[in-house]
Amino acid sequence: MSNIDFTQAVSLKASAKARAQAGAKATARALLARTDWMAIRAVETGVPVPGEISAERAAARLCLNAVFQGGSQDGTGSQEG
Repeated sequence: MSNIDFTQAVSLKASAKARAQAGAKATARALLARTDWMAIRAVETGVPVPGEISAERAAARLCLNAVFQGGSQDGTGSQEG
């Protein structure tokens, strides 16, 4: 029987997972960066952020919080429940 080295297969799987997480983080950060001005405008002037944008920003925060352990699940970054 031949000796099979599965460490490469495990390493490739871990590498693929890391690439997928990096891609998700980059996408989430890009969305937040593109729409930060809307959030700032809402705070400064009271003009509301469109609902679709708010939902996308919340999803992006959840994505980033899921990747960075210890983040909240509500997308606010708060550690309180």
